[in-house]
Amino acid sequence: MRTLLLALALASACKKADDGKQADQAAQPRTAEGATAKSEPPKVEPAKTEPAKPAPAAAPINVAKLATGEPRQGCFAWSASNRAAACVVGFQGTQDRELFLAYVGTDVRSPLADLVADGTARTENEVLAREGYVAFADKPVDVPPNAKIDAGGSLSLSWSITQTTKGGNNVAPSRKGKVTATCNGKSSVIYEQDEEEGKTFSVTLRTLTSHALVEIKSELGREGEYGHGTHAILIDHATCAVSTTN
Repeated sequence: MRTLLLALALASACKKADDGKQADQAAQPRTAEGATAKSEPPKVEPAKTEPAKPAPAAAPINVAKLATGEPRQGCFAWSASNRAAACVVGFQGTQDRELFLAYVGTDVRSPLADLVADGTARTENEVLAREGYVAFADKPVDVPPNAKIDAGGSLSLSWSITQTTKGGNNVAPSRKGKVTATCNGKSSVIYEQDEEEGKTFSVTLRTLTSHALVEIKSELGREGEYGHGTHAILIDHATCAVSTTN
C-alpha cells in the first residue's frame, strides 16, 4: 500500500512539471511554422555625421580692364607694387580733344583714339594684368570747396574757385581757382586754373594706404564750345612727393 502511494505521488509531480514546461512554451512567440521565435536585440542606429563644410573661397581679385568704345575719363585702378594709378585723362570737347591712358606715378602714358579698339584694349589690359593693377571697388569722395579735409598721413587738401566776371550777352562767366595740399606742415598749390570764360572744376579724392589720389574734373561751356576733362594727381603720404598727368 505504501509503495502504491509513493508511485502515485511521483506521477503527480511529473505531470505538474510537464504542465509548467508547456505553459512556458505557450507564452513564447512562434513563427509561421510554429517554431519558437528568438528575441532580436534592439537595433542601434549609427550616429549621423554632417559633411565637412568647405573653407570659404578667397575673394576674387578684381583685375582692372580698359573697356573698348568711347574712353571713360577718370582713375580706375591701383597697382600696389608700382605705387601707381591707371587713369584716363585729358580733355574731350567740341574743338579740342586729347585723351591718354596714364599710369600716374610713372612716366608711362598712351594716347587714346576717339574709340578704343579691340587691339588697343587687349594690349593695355595685358599691361594692367602683368603690373598688378586692381580696379577700384568704390567711387572717389567729392571734396567740398573752401574746406580743408584729411587726405591720409599728415596730408590735407583744400580748394577754391572764384567767379571773376559775371558774363552776359552770350558771354559765360569767367572763373579761376586752385587746389592746395598741405603735407608735413608745408602747403603748395598742386593745381591752378587761370581765369577762363565758361570753365569750372570740381575735386574728388581717394585716400589709399600710402598715397592720396586727387582728380580734378573740369567742365567747359560757352557759346559754340563745350567739353569736359580730367587731371590726376598722386601724393605720397610719407615723402609728400607729387606726381601729375601734365
